[in-house]
Amino acid sequence: MENRQGPVGKTKRMAGQAVQNAGNGVMGIINKIDDSTQAFARNQLLQLPTDGSRLDQDATLGGIRHALGKTVFRSRSGYEGDATGYRGSGTTNDNIGVGLSRALQGGTITAAGAGLMSLTGQFGGPADTPEPNQLPLY
Repeated sequence: MENRQGPVGKTKRMAGQAVQNAGNGVMGIINKIDDSTQAFARNQLLQLPTDGSRLDQDATLGGIRHALGKTVFRSRSGYEGDATGYRGSGTTNDNIGVGLSRALQGGTITAAGAGLMSLTGQFGGPADTPEPNQLPLY
């Protein structure tokens, strides 16, 4: 039995492939952004080793730094940057854990932004206006 979908079927297949290729391209960009962000946190902020070794036990705050590198800032299994030992395994549970760690990071940044917005909302009220016997600031 031969395929008789004609030009419409071919166009639909080509459109589907174009959408899939665009989706793969977007995910590639998102993965690169995630890789560079997590590598910065591991290498610059936590100062974890990049040669595949683990942090020394007697390092300053070694337990906390190791735990953050292994849980919150670990790399995806497909990470192609440095040879970090803080890499995910690629299993379904690991991928869920990586997704949850990224959600934790996003929630932390959102909470910090909300706190800052709340703090700045305290300015500009009656306490910031001049008293009746003071010269105006404008």
